[in-house]
Amino acid sequence: MAVQGLNGSSSDAPTRGSMVVFEAKKALLRVRRAVQNVADELPKLPKGPSLPFVLTEVRSSLHRESAGTLERSLELGKVQNLRIVVGCLDGCSAQAGQTFSFWRHVGRCTSRRGFRNGRQLQEGCLLPAVGGGICQFTNALYEAALKAGLEIVERHPHTAAIPGSAAEKGTDATVAWNHIDLRLRSDRPWQISAKLTATELIVQVRSESPKAASVEFGSRPKRPMLDTREHSCASCGALDCHVKDRLPSSVFETTAIVVDEVWPEFDAYLATLTGRCELLVPLDGERFHRPNYRWSHTGFEKVHVATRVALLRSFRQRRLGNQGAARQRALLKGTEQLANAYIKRLPAEATHLVIAQSLLPYLWRKGVLGGRTFDVLMSRLPVQILQDRLDRSLSSHPERTLLGDFRAEPWLVQAEQEALTAARRVITPHRFVAESLPNSVLIPWARPKHVEWTLGDAIAFPGPTAGRKGAYEVRAAATSLKLEVFLNGSNVEGEDFWEGVKIRRANPEDWLKGVAVVVQPAILEDRPRQLLEALAAGCPVIATTACGLPDHPNLTIVPDGDIDALIEAVRKTLGSPAPKFLAL
Repeated sequence: MAVQGLNGSSSDAPTRGSMVVFEAKKALLRVRRAVQNVADELPKLPKGPSLPFVLTEVRSSLHRESAGTLERSLELGKVQNLRIVVGCLDGCSAQAGQTFSFWRHVGRCTSRRGFRNGRQLQEGCLLPAVGGGICQFTNALYEAALKAGLEIVERHPHTAAIPGSAAEKGTDATVAWNHIDLRLRSDRPWQISAKLTATELIVQVRSESPKAASVEFGSRPKRPMLDTREHSCASCGALDCHVKDRLPSSVFETTAIVVDEVWPEFDAYLATLTGRCELLVPLDGERFHRPNYRWSHTGFEKVHVATRVALLRSFRQRRLGNQGAARQRALLKGTEQLANAYIKRLPAEATHLVIAQSLLPYLWRKGVLGGRTFDVLMSRLPVQILQDRLDRSLSSHPERTLLGDFRAEPWLVQAEQEALTAARRVITPHRFVAESLPNSVLIPWARPKHVEWTLGDAIAFPGPTAGRKGAYEVRAAATSLKLEVFLNGSNVEGEDFWEGVKIRRANPEDWLKGVAVVVQPAILEDRPRQLLEALAAGCPVIATTACGLPDHPNLTIVPDGDIDALIEAVRKTLGSPAPKFLAL
């Protein structure tokens, strides 16, 4: 029937009766294709490491410059659908002669799997449909396959074209579950590589060799051109057709904050954000009396929790040892489970994310950061830099075996590197971390708790007693200068580590009582809370740049691993008059 559009023009809109006939035809075609698939025995191709040569690459923009509220909703839905498709197909590898089927690998697009409403061309209209917009991927894959010289086993063009689209160029390939498929084959091994940046979909065909066939595109089929202003259900103004219940009344783009354990510095930073924000936290720290998860909920439109996953992770962590590879693997596993729980709760309307560093590689690997901008809350050095520092120290001191007790899997290192490169910026209070990354924003450390300092003649070592914290250097300095050491942390280097050195376990409430200087010559130090407490109390501190401290008159920086420099700094501090109190 003819309906009047918002712009005053007429267009033909499908009726409910025509839709019933259309759906019946689709059902019959799906049954026929299902029977054919059983006979064809199409394999589900495995994913593998990236093949070395890029035969072709096709890029397409994710967003249009001018889109109304309803069109924007469908566009965000399309990007969400593309994230899922990319996750299904990136790395998919075919051997010579194997047939690739799009639907065999992607499966049916359902809301339960996370697919959203996007624009779909059907019966001459651009209407909302779950999974709509995934043809942007098949268009790109078809064009890349043509240029790479792959055999096109099955491909279907769209019945109409939108100005400027792949259909207008004749490089399109539409799909519809499961009867309209895209199938490809080659006489040599090949692979699909796909990713979403903040603005583009990138699809590559890769191979073991650089040779690609020369392809000439055939003649473009003649198809009717659609004016999107008249034929889109989001703008035509027809309110009595078959899609009225699928149109959203409004769309609110949001910023999603994805965090793990609370840092007061990051909590204060999040309070400065403006606009519509949603918070994803492990659990409600106030309700469960868990200070380590007590993020402020003020100002957020919604707060999402993953309580079951967080409580199970906490229970398992209580049974872990204080040190070692098994502990680190278990901690990473728990973080991965939390990241997976968050993925299910991330709104498609979240066009910008603020992410805790620990969750970053898992979210990146799953592809959920594609089509979005994001910032990272950095709590430590990137894993690659961290492990390089440990490796250098272990090479110089092979007897310090705990420096090499654990290394992250290569995929995690690579995923974090790629994500940090793609990040808009990183936010951290840690000066050394900020100086190690080009796109960093340095925020202040939170005010430390008050601790009374009374001058004495002992060294205070916050610890723990581990090589990465500078324990060997502290032991050497204490031995050389015949000083007592106050210990605050656990001893992971062995019970006899401090043999020959006078030590005492400090009381956490007054650990600065009788202290001459606090010493932390660490290779790695993520949370220098006690060093900040000492500086705030007026106590001298000797540390390395790796501790990430701000400039302070009572702070002396020494090179990590340099015992002579540490001894000289301690001797100089002990021979100096008592420092004046200078607040941070």
